[in-house]
Amino acid sequence: MSRTALLSLVLAATLLPVPSGHAQDSIIRNAAPTELMRGMLSHTKSMARSSDGRLWALTWNDTKKTGSIDKDRHLWLCVSSDGGQSWSVVTETRSIGEAYGSLAIGPLGKRLHIAWYGNDGKKAGTAFINSVFYAAFDTTTDKWEGTADTIIQPALSDREQYTDPDIVVTADGVVVMSFGNRYVAPSTAVGPAGSWCSYLVWNKGSGWSKPHRINVDGSGIGVDLEYDVRNHGVDMCYRITTGGYGTGYRHFDVATEKFGTEITIPQLAGASGKYHGNRNHLAFDANGDMWVLYVRNNKTASPTVSELRVALLKQGATAFSQDLLVTTDTYGMGGNVSSYNYSLSTLPDGTVWALYSLKKETYQNLYGRIVRTSGLTPRLTLRTGTRTSQFAWVSGHRPTLQGGGLHAMITDFSAIGTLVGGRNLFLGPVSGTVLRHGSGCDAKGFSTPELYPVEAPMLGGKLTMLATDHPASTSGILLLGATDSKFGPFNLPLDLSGLGMTGCRLWQDVVTTGLYSCDATGQAKITLPYPKLATLAGVPIFFQGIAVAPTANKASLLATNGLTSIAH
Repeated sequence: MSRTALLSLVLAATLLPVPSGHAQDSIIRNAAPTELMRGMLSHTKSMARSSDGRLWALTWNDTKKTGSIDKDRHLWLCVSSDGGQSWSVVTETRSIGEAYGSLAIGPLGKRLHIAWYGNDGKKAGTAFINSVFYAAFDTTTDKWEGTADTIIQPALSDREQYTDPDIVVTADGVVVMSFGNRYVAPSTAVGPAGSWCSYLVWNKGSGWSKPHRINVDGSGIGVDLEYDVRNHGVDMCYRITTGGYGTGYRHFDVATEKFGTEITIPQLAGASGKYHGNRNHLAFDANGDMWVLYVRNNKTASPTVSELRVALLKQGATAFSQDLLVTTDTYGMGGNVSSYNYSLSTLPDGTVWALYSLKKETYQNLYGRIVRTSGLTPRLTLRTGTRTSQFAWVSGHRPTLQGGGLHAMITDFSAIGTLVGGRNLFLGPVSGTVLRHGSGCDAKGFSTPELYPVEAPMLGGKLTMLATDHPASTSGILLLGATDSKFGPFNLPLDLSGLGMTGCRLWQDVVTTGLYSCDATGQAKITLPYPKLATLAGVPIFFQGIAVAPTANKASLLATNGLTSIAH
């Protein structure tokens, strides 16, 4: 059957019942008998998806072969081509002596952007010192771009080291990265000098900016950096000094290169001793509101406990409006402590999950609760373990309005026979993938129309999308395509200005089309069946919306961003 016929079936087939998909905990990498194996730090990004449907993951290991960390420590890029059922190693970063990192996919879904820190063999005296690195990886060729990695911030001494990077990429392809210092600020930094601070750099295509200090407070460490697709900016949360250690938040406007006000999660009455931990996690829900997961000590409780909590900051608000208890745990996880047994994970429809294991259970079981403004759902046991430290590190997958099922990278510290160094696991159902790519176009008096995924696709199930920011009570044209490389003789993306759609681009070819109608708010829910055909498994299908927008331009049409859907 031809690709054209298959795509036509997507529009024409009768909707079948949605199967649940089976739970899958696959081994990404297993430590050899003498090695240590770890995933990424829980507040950074351990996984990403490319437009061909593959899953990518970063893993770290220490071989302990030579006893020298510049030779024994490695950061590996791994891939799964079957929705997470099996994994293989693709390559290693080109520096040496690597530590932990973070990765994000570019707006076309073809280019991975990876940040990490490591020593690269550099010493101050007899001690190795850490710098921050960046590299891009082309998923169409499975090769690194360029001949060498970029040093974003070099270490110059024991006191002047840099660690803990996180990274995002905007819909326009701007790469934004955060990192932390030790005692000495970067010499070119914008903002006051300070110890244990965090900095932001960005690249709009013409080189990296100077480092800009993120935290207004005296310190700011452990930045979780997330792209705010609705407001086209970057949001970040981090641990600050105020309140005997608290949690801070800032927004960064990528277009104007300006920071917003630093907002803190308020300490409650009698806050003495309620110190927040070093790792905070940020995620957006279906409304575009932001949740921050954090841990704090509570000395006023009897007995004393640590509290895992989640706080809400609504779009445009200047203060957190809710602060909900997720669970209690053994006292002492707050303060100047880095705990990695909790994280947030999001689904394409904006559902936010709090994932966690418990120190008082020696991290043996994995739990989850859905985070909602009406309150958290009851605790669900996601996995019942059999070994100590089986869920020691939890790194939830939380791409903004794209992705698949409820996924996370788990680092299992437990020993299994001679394998005493741990392993990295991919947790979650084998699911399809849906990714945003590219950006839409606007005009004076008109918003940029958007096309969002609502759920991950599955063979024999359905794909639901949400068209938003269209002119009220108008129609739209849904384009379905088979490739994002060429449309007839034209390379993609294709500039549509010549057709009267100034500033708009076509992100895919067009095999078939359909119509949708928007309500008075400019929204339309589009649900398409996915035939249960083996020939559709792993096949990318491309979607883009064309909004009818009278007087917006000569064509009276505007284009949305694109979506890529791959079902399993």
